[in-house]
Amino acid sequence: MLPGFLIEDGGLNSGFMIIQYTSAALLSESKVLAKPASADSIITSAGQEDHVSMGGFAARKSLLLLENTAYIIGIELILALQAIDMIHKKPSKGLENIRKNAREHIKYVKEDRYLGDDIKLAKSWVMNGLR
Repeated sequence: MLPGFLIEDGGLNSGFMIIQYTSAALLSESKVLAKPASADSIITSAGQEDHVSMGGFAARKSLLLLENTAYIIGIELILALQAIDMIHKKPSKGLENIRKNAREHIKYVKEDRYLGDDIKLAKSWVMNGLR
């Protein structure tokens, strides 16, 4: 096992490196979305109004930021589950409950495999509350 891959037999997907890239890309996108919508105000009505309402745009950006954050936390959950299972140490009672519930759906990754469905499921758990 190569250090940092969190996988016993890395292959096409280089262990968990690809989902770490995904998380980093989502974070970079979120930084761009965090720019205040009001920064793009423009003059309208022959100079009588100095802004155009950006409320709708700000709300859409907020929803995108929320979704990106849920994906990032979901990816971190998948990585944490893998790390916990690799070190073979018993986690706290609360974390063990989350791990057991998650492992019913997201299996330990011994060899590289497609993780997109796992990421979507983990994101859903984050959005709806981990149980």
